[in-house]
Amino acid sequence: MPVLRCEIDGKPGFKWGQQGKCYTYTSGDTSGSKRARQKAILQGIAIGDYEEDPVEAREQVDKPTAAQRRDLPAPAFAAIFYDGDEFLRSKSKLPHHINTVRDPNANGTVDVPRLRNALARFNQTDFSGFPSGTKEKARAHLERHADAVLRGREDADLAAALAALRGE
Repeated sequence: MPVLRCEIDGKPGFKWGQQGKCYTYTSGDTSGSKRARQKAILQGIAIGDYEEDPVEAREQVDKPTAAQRRDLPAPAFAAIFYDGDEFLRSKSKLPHHINTVRDPNANGTVDVPRLRNALARFNQTDFSGFPSGTKEKARAHLERHADAVLRGREDADLAAALAALRGE
């Protein structure tokens, strides 16, 4: 199902499919248009009806909302801490997805500012208390996302953080 144009009270907007909520913006507001489109895409992700397009996936997570950053599930973290079978959000490390993430390897839910932060903080992160190999797995996981999200971007800060993470 695609993102469709819609209108409410003369204001243009975007929605996911025929039944989705119409997210409006002020005509001529380019950033407002982009945010409205991102919200429609996220609606598609939330209902599990979104087929990831790498270009669109990069756009949809550049400016996540506060609501998308709340109550992160385990797959949102590069290093997930469990106490027995219980996921402990407070001890998990390096969040880099929004809260609709289902598949930790999907690039469509990567929170780009948090990915930048996770890469920058990686070498300062304390992995004590985690099973052996967690640090290496977390590094590889973040690198895969960075490689996918960076493709086609001119993002010097993220490229520098990735180079530092790799020891280049």
